[in-house]
Amino acid sequence: MTSSPSAILRDVAQTANAGYSQPADILVSLSEASLNAFLRKHYDKNSDFYDRSRSKQPDQPVYALEFDDHGIKRRIRFWAKVAHAQGREPIAIDLKQVAASNTRFRAWWKATKGNSPKATSKMPPNVRIDIPSIVLQVNFPKLDNPGNTSPAPEHQIDFDYSISAQCFVMVKRNVAGEDELTLHDWEITITPNNDPFTPDAANPVWGRPNQTCEADLKKLRVLVRDAFTMGANVALTDLAKKLALKLRLPPLNVISGIKIAPRELIVTDDAIALSANVHPTQLAAKAIEIYRTEMRSVFEGLSERQVSEILSNAPKEDKKRVEYFRQKLPGVARLNDKFTALSTGRAGTRKPDPLAATADLAVGISGNVFDVLAKEWLKVDVSECSPWDGVDIGVGYARGRGCYWFSLRNANGGLNGTTPFMGCDVAAGGQLNLEACLRDPCGDSHCATWNPGIGLRGPLKVELKVSTSSWDDNRCLKLSLHVDRFPGLEVYGLPEMVEDLVNAILNFISEIAFKAWVNALLTMFQVYIVEVPLRVPGTNVDVKLSRFTVGSSAGMLIVTGTITYS
Repeated sequence: MTSSPSAILRDVAQTANAGYSQPADILVSLSEASLNAFLRKHYDKNSDFYDRSRSKQPDQPVYALEFDDHGIKRRIRFWAKVAHAQGREPIAIDLKQVAASNTRFRAWWKATKGNSPKATSKMPPNVRIDIPSIVLQVNFPKLDNPGNTSPAPEHQIDFDYSISAQCFVMVKRNVAGEDELTLHDWEITITPNNDPFTPDAANPVWGRPNQTCEADLKKLRVLVRDAFTMGANVALTDLAKKLALKLRLPPLNVISGIKIAPRELIVTDDAIALSANVHPTQLAAKAIEIYRTEMRSVFEGLSERQVSEILSNAPKEDKKRVEYFRQKLPGVARLNDKFTALSTGRAGTRKPDPLAATADLAVGISGNVFDVLAKEWLKVDVSECSPWDGVDIGVGYARGRGCYWFSLRNANGGLNGTTPFMGCDVAAGGQLNLEACLRDPCGDSHCATWNPGIGLRGPLKVELKVSTSSWDDNRCLKLSLHVDRFPGLEVYGLPEMVEDLVNAILNFISEIAFKAWVNALLTMFQVYIVEVPLRVPGTNVDVKLSRFTVGSSAGMLIVTGTITYS
């Protein structure tokens, strides 16, 4: 009886967390049925991988032996092809854990590794690969070639065998630095399906021999059979090793936006499962670069004088100011349009469907993952200065700029049943550099300077929402950012003569710089937490996930899906 995804992950969690002070952050499970569906599709779409026959690759035998026969060079060549036996899958994986197999594996490990594993030692998990029908094709020379024709004539004979390859599965890092499942053989059994060299007198290949020499003929047949069997073992064992090494399996690293550090690979009778801890990727540098790009595009093609005039003449009222910037600054109009587009249509949540009774893929995510993500992602700081701005006040003039910073603080995240949460506070501050001068017709102007501080008028929250709705191109659990309405900035103790200048600077910080920063955050968080590749790497097999369900088990959020391979 196949276990449910939640039961599998619950059992896997117990095994994966044994001996660790902290529970695993992530559990990913692939069912045996899904693995076999993938292998069948892989067989259908990668014929060259399974067909090494003499007709397909005449110059590339699986195995060849050359020898000198009294000055004549001769050769024996072996080809092979995985066939599709009637009523059987051409290649299949069996995850059932058998005690006798595990005992033999420990003995093999001791013989090859040189160290004897303890009874309590964790050994690599075992799997079995079955190939019910593999046709071995043998070409060997005919000894009678009276015309010395070239190429020399050869005998051709085909044998049908079955292969059972005991393997252990491991997580191995490939040349691209990605973790992937790999198979390593440790015991290969080859069994003839129909042996034409069977020395039975009833074998129609031989016919009924003369009774006077039957014993000698049987002896000769045994010698021939054993010679070809040894050749078959060498050739097919080599082929099975290569199949095991090169056979790709669907990936288990399906958490996007972060790297996972694999911890335990566990094989049950129903599934292969991987436990892992999160290894966050810092996104702050990415957000800051997006912010700087946004700011460069706002005043593209304008001189400092043009910028100063536009900012100084901006209306004080919010609605009028937005429309004013739209008309005067195309870059600000684009900034506002992007801000509106990114701020609307944000992901929401719905009442989740119950967990499916069976599933091909199951992903368990602990609340700690969301807390780690929040603390790692929600700490993007920027600090800049606005352009210098100036105003004429009749009897004098003034100029100034604002040096400001925006920062995300107090990030936290977790899991409330099946609802993830992540959020933080926004802090903002800075300082104004102001200078006001009165003109003196008889001499130098008289100037005064101020450097007051600026800050937010009220609290401002940022929330990362996670939608739990469906599979979207093999992705789910979409992250999106919600930012509270901007409360505005405040400055205290300013003389009236620079009030317009201060308003212009604050307008720049709140209407342009803040929106550029939020746009950077909104752009960065248009991501999905779970993302399964649309194609298994290194194969021609595409992957499509459907039947999204979500629930909770073992203190984890669990999402499941059905996999279709094409």
